[in-house]
Amino acid sequence: MINFICGRSGSGKSEYIMERLHQATDTDVVLIVPEQQAVMWESRVARELGCGVRLEVLTFTRLCDRVAREYGGFFHNCATGASKRL
Repeated sequence: MINFICGRSGSGKSEYIMERLHQATDTDVVLIVPEQQAVMWESRVARELGCGVRLEVLTFTRLCDRVAREYGGFFHNCATGASKRL
């Protein structure tokens, strides 16, 4: 299930996310955050939840990398003809 959490600054989005993460002890969770907030969320989740939740914090760039690695998007013909001859 995908949930989008939107709102103004100070409206309680972060606290709502942490409440939902506390409740998600039996499922795998992927938290997609903006690039600038990835480290902040990783440290906050590690501090507040510890090892209780199977969680992966991803940015859109990391999400693209993960999908490409899982489905083979990075390795379609990396070597050109000249490099193969070398």
